[in-house]
Amino acid sequence: MNKAKLKSYAPQARKDFIAAVTARANLLGLSEKAGGLDVAPSLTQGDVMVIAGQAWPIKLQPQREQLIKRIQKDGFDHTMEASF
Repeated sequence: MNKAKLKSYAPQARKDFIAAVTARANLLGLSEKAGGLDVAPSLTQGDVMVIAGQAWPIKLQPQREQLIKRIQKDGFDHTMEASF
């Protein structure tokens, strides 16, 4: 088995996945700014949660709060890397 291709693919795949997780966090209004966490406000309207003009199911609110707590505890970069 030729492991050279796997060794060259794996690091790039890891970087791509971390970028995808970070992009999803950004969609949820969570981003890193000046070494800290920047949290966009969310507005609950009935059974949806609106973040930066985008509607999300209300069931994501507890998950988002849990992610915010984890980022505050472990740091943004570490959480994004550990999420996969």
